[in-house]
Amino acid sequence: MQFLSDEWAEAYTTLINEDEAIQKKLKRFSSLFKYEVTDKEELPALVIEVQKGKCTSFG
Repeated sequence: MQFLSDEWAEAYTTLINEDEAIQKKLKRFSSLFKYEVTDKEELPALVIEVQKGKCTSFG
């Protein structure tokens, strides 16, 4: 699985969304996370949105 690929983002969001301990701790947390490899311009940045502890979108 390639880092920052759609497959990686889906696995990341599934793990976060299915972990009850994370959900309990982050239930009031919302943010945007931007992942990028700055020295590899061919890899596009990935943004993951978290709303109330749940990953709601990525792209």
